[in-house]
Amino acid sequence: MNLSVLSEVMKEMGQPAFRLAQAKRAFYVEMLAGWHEVTPFSKALRDELEKRVPWDSLTPGRVLESSNKD
Repeated sequence: MNLSVLSEVMKEMGQPAFRLAQAKRAFYVEMLAGWHEVTPFSKALRDELEKRVPWDSLTPGRVLESSNKD
């Protein structure tokens, strides 16, 4: 997730600072699958974030796998 973009969007939307912390926790700690799972946020906020801030904005450049599959 692009935290710089998320932070700017949250500010533009007039969201309190704790919302950014909640979003980080949902992504990095709880490892939720998308905005639709961040239930502390209102449906309207989740919908707007879905449009403006991709949940998973990272694309793997290369995937490595061990020879013994571990």
